[in-house]
Formats: sequence, C-alpha cells, structure tokens
Amino acid sequence: SISAVAEAAPGSDGSSVSEQWNENREDNPERDPEECLPLHAPPGAPRPPERADLIANDGSWFKDSLGRRVLLRGISVTGCCKLPKGVVPDEGSDRQLGSEGWKKVTFVGRPFDLDNGEADIHLARLRSWGMTFIRLLYTWEAMEHAGPGEYDEEYIAYIVALCRKCREYGISVFLDCHQDCWSRFTGGSGAPAWTLLKVGFDLDKLEESGAAFTDRGLYSKDGGGEG
Repeated sequence: SISAVAEAAPGSDGSSVSEQWNENREDNPERDPEECLPLHAPPGAPRPPERADLIANDGSWFKDSLGRRVLLRGISVTGCCKLPKGVVPDEGSDRQLGSEGWKKVTFVGRPFDLDNGEADIHLARLRSWGMTFIRLLYTWEAMEHAGPGEYDEEYIAYIVALCRKCREYGISVFLDCHQDCWSRFTGGSGAPAWTLLKVGFDLDKLEESGAAFTDRGLYSKDGGGEG
C-alpha cells in the first residue's frame, strides 16, 4: 500500500515520508495518493549489488568474491515493455497501428515515463521495500523496428537514462533482451515485423495460412475463432 511506502523512509528534509505524504494530501485532497508520494525518498535498504560483486562463471548461481551464493532482492519489471506505446494488450497488438504501423512505433516510456515522475514513484516504492535489483525487459523490435540497421536512437537513450535513474535509487539492473514465439506479429514478442518479410511471409496471412496463431486471429471478430 502507499502508506507502507510512506512509513518506510525519512524524507530529505528530516521529516518522515509519511508526514510529507499527509501534508501533500491535505493540500491536495483531490489528487491521486500515488501522486503525493515524495520523490527521491532516501530508502534505507541494503546496498545494491554491483557488477564486481557478482561472479557468474560457476554453475547456475551468482556468487560473490568469497564463493557464496548471492540472492538478489528484486522483481521483474515489464510494464508492457513487449508492446509499443499506443498499443493495447489483448486487442490484436500486431495490427492496431495499421498494416505498416510497425515502421513508426516507439517504445519510449515502456515501462515508466521519465518526464512525469512515474519512474520516481515506482522506484522509490521498490527501494523502500528493500528491493535493490530489477530485471528490465526490452525487445529487438524496440531497438530496430523500422528496418535492418535502422536503430531507434531515442529509445536507446531512454533505456540508458532509465538505468541511470535506477542507480539514483540504489537499484541495479539486469537487461533482458526478451523474446516469446519470435515476434508479436506471430503471437509473441521480440523480433521486428521486417524479419518475417525478409523470409517471404505475408503479415496479413500468417493466421490464415496456419503459419502462426496471432493476436489478431484470436481477438478480431472475423478470424481465429474464440480461442
């Protein structure tokens, strides 16, 4: 709950986060409680693991310099990272932006918006709960959706900025280049649409031909049945 976050750490001016949060609520009774959480609240949680702390060359466990198994305190952060902005899950993600909308999509802001304080709210909450590690998803499509060698520099800059923001809160990041069932155009996530075109697939006939079970076939009225 938001109150649990508010009680977890002192504010930067010496008052408790709970006190700051209550003041914000009294001054702004109509505001969403999430918006009143002070940003950059000192977390008082354990030190996050650094890259030098983790050794991953011996079996399936991370180990420290003394050979002890390291248990990371963290969660998986997805937040619709598999889908571009403007695409709603479970409504045929492969065609919501038009037949060639894949060329102009953007994943900037997935999972958190950096400009409106959303990232700060989530990261402050996680850190106050003792989290020092996150698994952050990104996809090949997010990096190179427009075509071979056409990289989305704005998205790359966003990911770098997000990782730096996490560091401000003492949270380490494991970047996961994620993929499910090849691509969101084949019912999963990961690869860009142009990879299918390169090998001769027709994006409009993947479901009809039986080449893939797609979101469009599952959720549209005229294809794929009821699942």
